[in-house]
Amino acid sequence: MVPRVGVAVSRGAARQPEFVRTYDALIHIFFGAHYLQSWFDPWEPRWYTGFFTISYPPLSHQLIAVLSVVVGLKAAFALVQLFAIALLVVGVYRVSSLLFPGRAAGYASLAAVVSSAIIETVHVFGQLPTTLSMALLLNAIPWAWAYVRFGRRVDLLRAMAFTAATTGAHHITTIFGTVFSWCRSC
Repeated sequence: MVPRVGVAVSRGAARQPEFVRTYDALIHIFFGAHYLQSWFDPWEPRWYTGFFTISYPPLSHQLIAVLSVVVGLKAAFALVQLFAIALLVVGVYRVSSLLFPGRAAGYASLAAVVSSAIIETVHVFGQLPTTLSMALLLNAIPWAWAYVRFGRRVDLLRAMAFTAATTGAHHITTIFGTVFSWCRSC
C-alpha cells in the first residue's frame, strides 16, 4: 500500500509539464535518446563538440531507452521515475524495519513519500539517477544485513546485485551510501 501512496503523492513526476521544467530531467532524457539511437556507441556527437556518455552511469538512461520504444522518451522518463519512487519507499520500509517495529517502519516509509528532500530531488532537480540509486541501495542494505546475520549465500548475492545496480544508476550513492550504511557512529 505504501508504494501506491508514494506514487500517488509523487504523481507530479509523471505529468509532462511538471518534470520537463526541472533542472536535470531533459538531460537524462537526452542520455536516454542516445542509448535509444546507439546503445553500444559511447560517443555522443550532438552536444557541444561531442563527449563520452560513459562519464555518467548508464542504468537509468538505459531504462528510459528501453521503455521509450513503447511509450516515448518523456513518458519513459516519468515511468522510470515513478518506479524509482515506489522502490525508494519500499527500501525505506525495509531498512526501517531492521531498526524499528513494523508500524514505525510504515510511518517512516510514509514520511519518505512527503519528505521535502525527495520532493525537491524529483520535482525541482529531476534527478532520476539519484532517486533510482538511493532506492536500489536502500533495498541492498537489508540483504547485506541478512547475509551478515544468517550467512546465507543467496542474501550476499542479492546484496551484491542491488549494490551493483546502485553503481550502475549513480556512482556517488555507492561511494557515500555504502560507507555511511556501515558506519555506526556517523
